[in-house]
Amino acid sequence: MKFPLRNIMFRLTLAALMAGGTAAAASAQEGHTPMQTGVFGRFRFSCEWGYVQSVYRDYHYNILSEEGYRINESYYGIDMHPNGLLLAGVGFVPPGELLMVSLHAGYAGIHEDNRVIPALLRMSFFPKKTGRDGMFYYAQAGAGFHMPKTLKTRVSLLSGIGAGYRFALTERCSIDLIITAMAALSRPPIPNPDGPGYVAEQNIRSNSATYGALSLTIAVSI
Repeated sequence: MKFPLRNIMFRLTLAALMAGGTAAAASAQEGHTPMQTGVFGRFRFSCEWGYVQSVYRDYHYNILSEEGYRINESYYGIDMHPNGLLLAGVGFVPPGELLMVSLHAGYAGIHEDNRVIPALLRMSFFPKKTGRDGMFYYAQAGAGFHMPKTLKTRVSLLSGIGAGYRFALTERCSIDLIITAMAALSRPPIPNPDGPGYVAEQNIRSNSATYGALSLTIAVSI
C-alpha cells in the first residue's frame, strides 16, 4: 500500500512530538526543567532577612584618652544584644542540583554600635536537591566592612554554619527558614570615654574583639 507524501510527513511529525513529550516528562520526573539545564537557568537570586542574637563577646582594648591617661580594658563572657540582618544573594547550582555556591552582601549588626556591610561566600548542600522540599546545610565565610564611613576603614572576619528547611513553591521559587551559628573577629569602634563619638585612630594602641551569635532568618529564592 502506498501512502501519500503528506501522510508520511504527518506521521513523522507526530512521532517527533511524542518523543519530545516523553523526554520532557522524564526530565520533569527527575526534578529537571529545560530552564535548569542551561547555564543561565542555573543561577538563583535570593533575599534573606531576620533576627540576630549576640550571645558572647571577648574583647581587649588599650587606648589613650583625650586627657592623656591610658585605659586598658578587657572582658569575656555572655553578653546579650539584639541585632538584625539583611542580605541579597546570587548563587549557582552545578549539575546534579545537590550543591549551590552563592555570594551574599547587605547590612548586619555584630553587636551594640557595631554594624558592617558583609560580603560572604556560602556553600550549601541539599540532600533532596535544590528544587524540592527538605533540609539543607551550609557554611559561609567572608568580610564585614565597618560603618560609619567617618572611621578609618576596618574589616572584620565573618564565618558561620547553619541549617534550614526549604519549602519549594516551584522548581525555581522557594522559601527557606534558616538558623545559623555565627562568629566574628573584629576591631570595633571604641566609644569615646570623654564625650560623644569614638576614640581617634591615633589614640588606639590595641583593639580586638570576638563575637558569637545565633540568627533566625527567612529567605526567598527565585
